[in-house]
This record gives sequence, C-alpha cells and structure tokens, in this order.
Amino acid sequence: MTTEIKHTLGPWSISKHCSTLIEAGRRSVASAGGYQSNVDSGKVLGENEANAKLIAAAPDLLEELRRVSKWATG
Repeated sequence: MTTEIKHTLGPWSISKHCSTLIEAGRRSVASAGGYQSNVDSGKVLGENEANAKLIAAAPDLLEELRRVSKWATG
C-alpha cells in the first residue's frame, strides 16, 4: 500500500528562538502550547516544551514505523 505524503518533510526541529515552535528549515510547522507569552514559567512551559520535542520527532517516528511495518509484513 502506497500512501501519498502530504505533510511537510523532515527533519523537524525546535526553533532556536522559541522552545515551543517546531520548524522544518525556515518554515514553521507547528506550535506546542500557543504563544510563548501564553505559558507560565513552570509546569505548563515544561509540558509544552516536551510536546514540542515529541512533535519535532514525528517525521523520524513515522519513518521508523514504516520500516518496522515493512519488516513485519515481509
């Protein structure tokens, strides 16, 4: 089964300017938790930064899932 890729290709990374912004090169891909000024300096910011790291890993996780799926189905 072939699936057309519709998402922004990776790699994705956390912005150097905002710890909750995910970028692909110079393009913004997603924001985890809204605007930087919209979060507190404690738990919420920590959760948003963790969410950003997870989102940034999505292209790599998808590629690994496809590799394992292909291996499992022969």
